[in-house]
Amino acid sequence: SIAIGSSRKKGKGRVSRVVVGDNRVSHGRLISPTSMNLMVAIVGVLLTITIQKFATTPAIATSQNRVPIYLAVASEMESAMLQAETAWEKTPEGANFDLVVQSVDSKAGLRRALGSGGQMPDAWIPSDSLWADRYNALAPSFKRQAIVSDQSIAQTPIVLVARADRAGELRRRFPQHNISTWSALRDAVQVGAQGHLGLTDPQKAASGALARVSMAREWGASRGLSANEAAGNKAFWAWMAAFEENAPAAPPQTGAMVKDLVQGTSSRFWWGIAYESDALEWMKQGKALEIYYLPRTTISDHPFCHVDRVGAPAGVAQGRNSFEKFLRSSDTQKQLLSNGFRPVEVSLKTKTADNPFLNANIRQRGARAENLPRAERASNAALETIAREWGKRFG
Repeated sequence: SIAIGSSRKKGKGRVSRVVVGDNRVSHGRLISPTSMNLMVAIVGVLLTITIQKFATTPAIATSQNRVPIYLAVASEMESAMLQAETAWEKTPEGANFDLVVQSVDSKAGLRRALGSGGQMPDAWIPSDSLWADRYNALAPSFKRQAIVSDQSIAQTPIVLVARADRAGELRRRFPQHNISTWSALRDAVQVGAQGHLGLTDPQKAASGALARVSMAREWGASRGLSANEAAGNKAFWAWMAAFEENAPAAPPQTGAMVKDLVQGTSSRFWWGIAYESDALEWMKQGKALEIYYLPRTTISDHPFCHVDRVGAPAGVAQGRNSFEKFLRSSDTQKQLLSNGFRPVEVSLKTKTADNPFLNANIRQRGARAENLPRAERASNAALETIAREWGKRFG
């Protein structure tokens, strides 16, 4: 089964106000006291029924007078896109549209874009363009057009996020906040985060899939195997047990996992393989987290994908194009920077009040803008093998 994300929308109904005047009769009593009391009682009952009716009527997600545009987004971008929604709808270009932001895991987003389950979107921002590649591979089977516009909106690397009160072993082993190898992290997990590692479901979340492909690449390289070959090897999964068996759950969404780690309500996660943007957003709120960069940095690029929704009204394409242009504007890119993402249209060194990469306190806890080692792009074959083999063992 595949988890379907939720939709968020603020109600926009009118508030009615009824004023009852003070009518005085000066020419004698026309209604008896008994009749008057009866009328007041009847009016009171009718008002109660009316209030209850409106109180139980569900809020309508879209306005009658505006064209709805459905946007499916990866969970780590939900907060940023809700802010962008509010700002864009206040512009002349966005005033006639009602943007509905829907947070979904990557696999659910793929299904929705293909029209095979859930609300079909007009635009889709998955964590990584690899999901757009998967869409295009499956599109002919679903009689869907290929996605041809999928340029990155903002980027973020996959990192290790740790609660500061549980990061002692990491600080001891990796004082520069650089994890040298996956094997080195594997050893650290068994000492410092035994039973408390956050690692997402690779069948639903890009962070979990890409991290495991990177692990397979390192393990296979010393044995003369490709990442795809390693991912299908039983010995690799035996080596992976030190990671998998210390992960108490495999959440479908990275953002939700980091929230659990930060709040510590369940004490499930102390360290988590997640997005830098998630960590920076919480660190800006004063949460005591630390960032450690992985052996090879995998960048999630968050492409803006145009989807031709079945039955979409006229004007949707215009509105979608306008919203994408808005996301690429200097002001919105600066806002994405403030949200912890690496924008594609403005520099990370842009001086804004909320730029986390210029925050000395955040930098002291590991965050840095430059000199990140880059990983080669994961192949779809390796991702599919990781998802399949993981599902056999843990799904």
